[in-house]
Amino acid sequence: MWLKTSFLLVVVGCGEVKPETPLDAAVDAPPDVLTIDAPICPVRPNATFTYAPMPVGVGIVATFTPQPGLQYAWTFAGAVPASSTVEVPQAVWMAAGPHDVTLSVTDPATTCTASTMQTIQVAACSAPINSPAFSQNTGGHPNSGIVIVPSINTTLTQFTVINQGLADTALLTDAAGTPLQSIAIPAATTTFVADVTWPLVAGTTYHLVTADPSNNRYAPGVVYPIGSSSLQVTAGWMDNAAQTMYWFGYTALRTCP
Repeated sequence: MWLKTSFLLVVVGCGEVKPETPLDAAVDAPPDVLTIDAPICPVRPNATFTYAPMPVGVGIVATFTPQPGLQYAWTFAGAVPASSTVEVPQAVWMAAGPHDVTLSVTDPATTCTASTMQTIQVAACSAPINSPAFSQNTGGHPNSGIVIVPSINTTLTQFTVINQGLADTALLTDAAGTPLQSIAIPAATTTFVADVTWPLVAGTTYHLVTADPSNNRYAPGVVYPIGSSSLQVTAGWMDNAAQTMYWFGYTALRTCP
């Protein structure tokens, strides 16, 4: 039996023939390796966010609002909580100064990510605006209260009501008397401290009154204006007219910032 094999003949000299590797024994070179790169994000997600109120004060709840439809990872330096994964979180700082807020977002459709950081300036609260000492007399007057005008955008966070009568309601109204905010006052409370978060717009006139002012103690001889760097008590409010001296039952107004 004969085995037929093909040879490539190469002439290397005059009349000399040298056999080489059989053609059918040649080995092909390995194919090139195909490398697939990770997909490039066509559009990075938007990691910007806003917050309110502005400015933020110590002890004031700040609400953060990002772009919708993403996955969120928040970090609040020095705040409570320190982090969050909800879309619209809230945070509170108990120390004034600059604090960093970082947001990392992921687009669930493309898995693309982005992040941004803002430094939040948390302002200290103002010293309380105190009235002169209250007398031990009781009284009051219908349609009475105080007129307050903030000099900056701020938040009324606390005030004290002197109430010796029945349960009542403290009201923050606009200049026309439309109620904007309210808080219940218990009966027969010598000094009820109201903890609130009532935003005030710079240059706007507000009235701080009670639903039944006749319950309140009064301080004869109180003269206005008084105030702080952020809030001015410009007058009393009695019988639908501003007064520079009147019976009143509010003291220790505090704002942040």
